[in-house]
Amino acid sequence: MLKRKLAMGLAVLMGVVALGGCSSKPAPTETKAADTKAEESAAPAESEAPQTAVDKKVIKVAHANGTTWPGHVALEKMKSVLDANPDSGVTIEILPNGVLGGENEVLQQVMMGTADASLLTGMGFWQGIDERTAVDELPFFFKTKEQARNAYDGKFGDRLKEILDGTGVKTVNFWESGFRHFTNNKRPINQPSDMKGIKFRSYQGEYRMAMFEALGATAVPMALTEVFTALQQGTVDGQENPLPMIEANKFYEVQKYLSLSGHIYNTSTLIVNPALWDSLSEADQKAFQEAAVEGSKECRKLMDEQEETILTKFEEAGVQINEVDKDAFAEAMQPIYDKYINACGDELIKLAEEYIK
Repeated sequence: MLKRKLAMGLAVLMGVVALGGCSSKPAPTETKAADTKAEESAAPAESEAPQTAVDKKVIKVAHANGTTWPGHVALEKMKSVLDANPDSGVTIEILPNGVLGGENEVLQQVMMGTADASLLTGMGFWQGIDERTAVDELPFFFKTKEQARNAYDGKFGDRLKEILDGTGVKTVNFWESGFRHFTNNKRPINQPSDMKGIKFRSYQGEYRMAMFEALGATAVPMALTEVFTALQQGTVDGQENPLPMIEANKFYEVQKYLSLSGHIYNTSTLIVNPALWDSLSEADQKAFQEAAVEGSKECRKLMDEQEETILTKFEEAGVQINEVDKDAFAEAMQPIYDKYINACGDELIKLAEEYIK
């Protein structure tokens, strides 16, 4: 069944924990006895006073992208929801642009407790810990964003959360990174054969590296924060990322060709250090989760809104844009599926297929 789907072209993956202390309210100014009595009868009890943003514990959320990335803007939305919620004793501080290091480094920091939280693009960073997470890396798995979103919000996502939580993080929810596309300075990519000989930046994930190898391209492991300079200096010829990440990191300024391959759909995963999470009250955990749901919705909405305007921006910058033969690429990816199923079984694939119509 899997090969039949592929042949049809079915698009089927150190900081310090900083907790701001809750400050005490200042004592009321001394007044005349009568006034004081009246104020005491009218004022709410100290325990009933809503917390302001400055009173709340601060959870620092790091990510590797620029501040125009939809994930960053959506984190700002999440912060505003938390700050406006009088029942929430927590808020967030956003650390963009890889200030704590690359995404793999930050994942390790969150696991160790030297970083609070992160919004990571994709799940490839877990592959060396639990290979099943490489399902997020299967090329041409999901055909549409709607299929992918429904899967991550459904039973497929619930099972992934269980797997991720078993690696030493608290998985809050899934946002969106989007479909990845190839850019390079060599040639337009239409067929798999066009990939041969091109040096692409990649993170050092087993399945991503295997994808490039199957296509005859060279994968050069590199942190996202190093990619712009590498493209500018010709250390690598190309890279592959979702359109908003290409825009937020300004890769389009140093690339000639964009091929709309949509070869991999990646979620973005909001994680928190488990010990930090367990230190929060049930009310604060609930408030954080509810705000994260709003953040995810905002991220997806922004992804939808930005894609058309981003393509226009790239064209105006001189980037040549083309479509690819997705059927041919999907057929070439069969070895990646065989590799995954042999190593991990097909449990997650079958769960995802429920959402692929």
